Amino acid sequence: MVKKKIFLSYRRGDRPGYVARLQDELEHHFGDGRAFRDVDDIEGGTSWRSVIEQNLQEAGALLLIIGPNWESIWKARQSDPDNYVAYELEYAKRLDIPIIPVTLGGTEISHQLDLGSLSWLREKQTYDISDKQGRWKSDVAGLIRLLEKIESIGQAVTTVKDKPQNTSTTSTGNRKTIWLVTAFLVIGVGIYLFDRDQESDIGSFGETKKTILAQVEPKMTQTRPDAAHVQIPKKQTITKDYPDINGTWKSQVDDTLYIVSQKDDGSFTVVSPGYANGSGRFIAHMPRKFEVSMEGVGRGEFSVSHTDERIVGWFLDAETNQQTYDTLIKVE
Repeated sequence: MVKKKIFLSYRRGDRPGYVARLQDELEHHFGDGRAFRDVDDIEGGTSWRSVIEQNLQEAGALLLIIGPNWESIWKARQSDPDNYVAYELEYAKRLDIPIIPVTLGGTEISHQLDLGSLSWLREKQTYDISDKQGRWKSDVAGLIRLLEKIESIGQAVTTVKDKPQNTSTTSTGNRKTIWLVTAFLVIGVGIYLFDRDQESDIGSFGETKKTILAQVEPKMTQTRPDAAHVQIPKKQTITKDYPDINGTWKSQVDDTLYIVSQKDDGSFTVVSPGYANGSGRFIAHMPRKFEVSMEGVGRGEFSVSHTDERIVGWFLDAETNQQTYDTLIKVE
C-alpha cells in the first residue's frame, strides 16, 4: 500500500519558519516528499487550485497550522475569492481527509471570529506545539504518534522519543553514586582489616609472607619497562562535520539574498547586497545550528535542514528588538 502525504495548510505571514521546521521534522521521520508545503512545491505559472487538489487527493491528513497571526489574516482574506486556505479546508472535508488543527505556542481562535462555512473547525480537537521550555521534541513526537494512527499515513521510518524528565535521571544517578561509594568503603575497610591482621601475625605465616615478597619483588622490578621506551599515544584531533552552507540563499519573507562563504572551522562570512554584511559560526555540540550577526542590524540563530537545502530560524532586530522568523532557500 502506497503511503499518503501529510498536507500542511498555513498562512505565509503566520510564522512560516515554524512551518518549514515542522516540514523538515515530518520528512525526516516519514521520508522525503511525504509532507507537502505550497511555498516549495507549487511552481510559478501553475494553477494553484489544480496543484492543491492534486496534492490533497494524494494526502492522508491535513495539518492546519494556526499561529498568532492566523486570525487577523483570516479576517483580512475572508471575502477574498482566492482564499486558498479556506479552499484547502473545504476540499479536504469533501474528500473526507482527517484534519488536525495544530496551534503554535498555545494560540487560540476567539469565539467571536466568523469562520463562515468552516464553522465545523471548532469541533476539531487541536494539538499544540512549541519550542518554549524545550518542548519541541516531545511535541513533535506526540504529533507523529497521532499521525501514525491514520492508516493511510502509516508508521514513521525514524521514531522520535519524548525528552526524558530530569528528575528521574538525577535520582537514578544519585542512587548509583551512593551505591558505588558504599561499595568502595566496604572494600576499603575489608582490605585495611586484612592487612592489619597479617601484620600482627608473628607466626610462620608472617615469615612465609616476607620470603615470598623478597622473591617476587626483584622479578617485578626487572620486568618493569624503562620510561624511555614507553610509547605515549598522540592526542587525536576530532574534526567537526558541519553542513555546507556555501552559496547564495534567499529569504522567503522579503526575498533578501545572502551570499555565504564558509570556512573549515565552522565560521563563515555573509554578504547581503544593499542590506548588510555579517559573520557567524556553527554552535559546538549542535552541528546543524549556527549563530549569525549582521553589522548594525541584529543577530539570530538558524538551523540547517537535514537535506541542506533549507535554513530555518529567527532574527532579532537590534533597533526595534523585534524577533522575526524566516526560512532561507538555497539558490542554484
